[in-house]
Amino acid sequence: MESRLPYMRDPLVAVCPSDHPLASRSSVTIETLSNEIFVDLTRDRALRRLIDKVFAQQHLKRTTAFEVRSDEHGFEVRFSKPPPQDEPYG
Repeated sequence: MESRLPYMRDPLVAVCPSDHPLASRSSVTIETLSNEIFVDLTRDRALRRLIDKVFAQQHLKRTTAFEVRSDEHGFEVRFSKPPPQDEPYG
């Protein structure tokens, strides 16, 4: 029987404006986050693939407004289709 032990654990944070409804919370569920619009890493990044996998395992979808990549040359921003205009933080 195979056993697995985590090598390392890193906390992930959600970054949002100070007046956002989630800003005052110390933690949120993945279900709550699935209702938000994301600024995300590009799909070739390992962390993005991991987050996509976790959402898929929970049968949850995400909306990505922008994809961001950084390297030694700076930042690259990729625009996805724009979120609906009636979204308060879109």
